Amino acid sequence: MASKSGGATATSSTPKPPAAAPASTSMPPPATPGAKAPKKPDKTGSKESKSQPAAKKPKLMHEVHHIGPVANLEEMEVKVLKFQNRKLTEKVEELNEREERHRKEIAQLKERSSQTDTEIFLINRYTKSLDEHAKTLLKRFETDDTAENESSEHPSSPVTAFVSILSTLDVDEQGKQLSGRAQDMQNLVAKLVQMYENVSNQSRSTLEKIKNGESMEDDTKLYIDQLVKKNELLEKEALKTQKLYHEAMLKSSRVNDRISQLETERDEQKNRAVDLEWERDEEASKRSKTEMKLKEMTKLYTELAATPAVAAIADAPNGSAVVVPVVPQANVTEMESELEDQKALAASRLQEIEKLRAEKVDLAVKVDELKIQVQSPPDELITGSAKYKSLQTYLTVLDMEYKKLQGYYRVAKDAVTTLRNSYLEQLKEAQRHEEDGSQTLQTFLSNLQTATNAARRDYNTLRIDYEQEHASRENSGTNKDYDKLFKSVMQHNSSLQTEVSRLKKRVYTLQAELTKYQPKDHRGHTQLKPGSQPGISSDKRGISPEKADVNAKRDSTGSTGEAGTSLPRQNSQTSLQGEPSSESPEMTRGDIKEMKKQLRDKTKEYDELKLLYDMTKQANKSSRELVDVMASEKKLKEENAELKKNLAATEAKLQSTETELRSTTSELESSKARMKELDDKVHELEREYEKAKSERQRTGPDEELYKKVKFLEENWSLSKKALERKAAEEEGLMNEMEVTGQALEDMQNQNKQLIDQLKEKDNTNLKWMTDNIRNNHIIKALRDEKQAQEVRYQTTLQCLEKYEYQLRLGGESLRCVEETNRVLEEDRRRCEENMELWKSKALDRTKEANDLKLKLGQLEKELESVKTMHADKLRAKEADAGRNKRLVEENTELKRKLDRAKLIENAGSSDTILQEEIREYHQLLNCQSCKAARKDTVLTSCYHVFCHSCISKRYELRERRCPSCSVSFSANQIHRLYLGT
Repeated sequence: MASKSGGATATSSTPKPPAAAPASTSMPPPATPGAKAPKKPDKTGSKESKSQPAAKKPKLMHEVHHIGPVANLEEMEVKVLKFQNRKLTEKVEELNEREERHRKEIAQLKERSSQTDTEIFLINRYTKSLDEHAKTLLKRFETDDTAENESSEHPSSPVTAFVSILSTLDVDEQGKQLSGRAQDMQNLVAKLVQMYENVSNQSRSTLEKIKNGESMEDDTKLYIDQLVKKNELLEKEALKTQKLYHEAMLKSSRVNDRISQLETERDEQKNRAVDLEWERDEEASKRSKTEMKLKEMTKLYTELAATPAVAAIADAPNGSAVVVPVVPQANVTEMESELEDQKALAASRLQEIEKLRAEKVDLAVKVDELKIQVQSPPDELITGSAKYKSLQTYLTVLDMEYKKLQGYYRVAKDAVTTLRNSYLEQLKEAQRHEEDGSQTLQTFLSNLQTATNAARRDYNTLRIDYEQEHASRENSGTNKDYDKLFKSVMQHNSSLQTEVSRLKKRVYTLQAELTKYQPKDHRGHTQLKPGSQPGISSDKRGISPEKADVNAKRDSTGSTGEAGTSLPRQNSQTSLQGEPSSESPEMTRGDIKEMKKQLRDKTKEYDELKLLYDMTKQANKSSRELVDVMASEKKLKEENAELKKNLAATEAKLQSTETELRSTTSELESSKARMKELDDKVHELEREYEKAKSERQRTGPDEELYKKVKFLEENWSLSKKALERKAAEEEGLMNEMEVTGQALEDMQNQNKQLIDQLKEKDNTNLKWMTDNIRNNHIIKALRDEKQAQEVRYQTTLQCLEKYEYQLRLGGESLRCVEETNRVLEEDRRRCEENMELWKSKALDRTKEANDLKLKLGQLEKELESVKTMHADKLRAKEADAGRNKRLVEENTELKRKLDRAKLIENAGSSDTILQEEIREYHQLLNCQSCKAARKDTVLTSCYHVFCHSCISKRYELRERRCPSCSVSFSANQIHRLYLGT
């Protein structure tokens, strides 16, 4: 809050319009650490700013204005604003006065420049006219050679050419040009004076001759010759002017860049033509007056000639005589003076007449040019007009649209033709496919019919042969033996299957036991180290007889390939007896692979039997039995051959087993020796154990040693039991091998008998069977092919229906395309009609545009007047707005005072009122943006006050706008405030 003696001023937090800064008080603000020195106030009486950069130039210093005592911040703000408004009004008045002064100066300068331009043009024109008149006078008085030289030395140039040249030159060059032109004028005047002196001398000589009465024949001849030559020169000049006129007319058609200027100057030329015509009439009246005076002079001359005089007779060349009258001296002097006056007057009149004639020629040329331009305006004028450009753009748009529509029409037409051709090709292709399909179907049906007939015939012949064969077999007694044999074979097969299942179970149990014993044997091997190996190897050798027993049982079943696989198993077992215990899993895997192979063979045999069963199922009971018998016979033959092979294998196996038994006996002896060694080691371990036990009793129990000994005892007992079990199994395997050998011999005898019985009927049965199977296959294949042909026939019918449907759709789309084509043609015709209409409208619009241009000129004048009225009204409105704003501010101030008076009336004591006012003032001093920090930064762009933190955040985040009025600010417009307390 400012002090009553007038502290530093500060703007209020409410948004205000931009105004001049408040005036500073007589006391400077208190200096704070880190703050810059206060700066001088600027012209507008702005507040002191300490954040202004030092690089700025210092502003002018104004006297300090005292605002007087204030009661609160609001009164201080009101006084400061009044001072600011007063200063602003003064500045505005100064600016208005300065602006009016500048306007007057600009108007004066414009008038002066226009006057100087007109004076320069007038001087140039008159100097040019003077130059031309001097040249004409020189041409009249000089000889032919001198006239030609002068005309070549001084070429004609337009009036404004010299001014335009001067405008493009520097000051020094302009001085040179002007001095050169002045020198030329002096030379011309000197020549003119010299010529005038020559003429005056000639006139004096003539007068003297007249006075003396001398003959004038030679002089008159010379004068006549001079006049003739001058006449010829004038005729040449007239021809030159005509040539130049024609050339100018030809050039005028090419020069089109000055059309706009000539249009504007046409009216002025018309006015000047009227003035010139009036001047021409005046000159005609003057000429009539001079002619009257000339007649009077001739009459006077005749009167003087009638007076008595002395005649001087001189011989002329043609023999005639000339009479020269004698004139008194007084009359001669009067006549000379009159002659000089008339000469001077005639020269001036001649100059004026030539000038008027030249202007008339120029005006006539311009009028003709304008007539030519009006009758046939140049192309550039037409093409440069805005209406022509708009019409050209519209025409190009219409042309583009027309080309687009034409392109669409062509594309649609091409699409229609391509679609029609494609549909025709598809139709032809569908017809061709239909014909080919029908032909192939007919040929296939005919071939199928012939094949079915041939198959039916073959089947009937085969059926008859089979019935005859079957009847012959039923009568023979060998069939009963075959039936019995077949039944026995079937029973034997069932028993073999049960035996195979039992052996599989046994193999699974053995594998489980092996998996159990393997980790134990591994532990015993690691703990016993070298001493435990013989027991473990004997364990492994004890397993081999059991596997040999299993293989022998499998060989006894007579299954295919089992006898052949027993030999490698036994060999692998014998090889395992001398190997370490880690190779036992590989042996089990090999057994499993062999069993899988056997299972695959059995499944193949089962599939073959199933195929035979399916093929023979369709036949009757007797044929099926015959098929079964023949199949069983075939199977028995195959088994017989396999059994032969197995017998040879078993004999080799027996030999190998005998060798293995010898090796096993030797190994058993070695194992017994190892057992003895193990017993010795066990005794040693027991002694060590007793020693350790005694030492433990002395020193205390050793749990680790106790566990180790216990574990060794368990391993020893287990190995002992395994050895006993393996020995028993080895004995059982030997017994089983003997049984299998006897069973193999029996099976060999049975096989020999079966081979002898089946050799006779084998070939015939197989032949009949294969024929029957082949016929059944042929019949089945023909039936399947017939069904496939029916399906193909149905699919071809469906394809034909689809093709017909597509053809119908193609015809409909073709009609649609033709309809669109017709519509596009109508649109194109309509576009052409519209184009013609637009062309006619374009001509109308050009006429309207010309009318509108005239109206536009009138409207522009009215607009200028309206603008001036609008500016006056706007100034009045702005004055009213300022007055209303001041009234609104006064109203708000009065409302504030009324609220304060109401608060005083409602409040109980003065302390509460003061506290409330202090709270309001504190709120006014707080930042409007964050409502927390004090106001210490002002923005000179709008003179709103906020805290420094809010403004710095906005400046860093590039949101450089006032939070109250959104006016942008820069770094130079941020200033710190230091409020006095």
